[in-house]
Amino acid sequence: MSETYRVWCPYQGETEDDATSVEAASPNEAAKKWAAAYDKADYTYSIACDDNSETVCVRADGDTTRWLVWGQMMPTYYAEESEEEE
Repeated sequence: MSETYRVWCPYQGETEDDATSVEAASPNEAAKKWAAAYDKADYTYSIACDDNSETVCVRADGDTTRWLVWGQMMPTYYAEESEEEE
């Protein structure tokens, strides 16, 4: 069951007033969704590409927890049948 979490990153100068609302099943999932959205919006994928990690605060039901988030880029490979003969 999803609930709404408030997520913000003090390292980026954010306070709870700047928090992003994230629908997630857990605080852990909310932190990861925040990181994915942050990277996508930033277009630099700094969390996934540069081994940067961010400490984010996640708040729900009056409890605030802190999460260290990081990521990695996954290469994508393609294959296409070749018409060349051996």
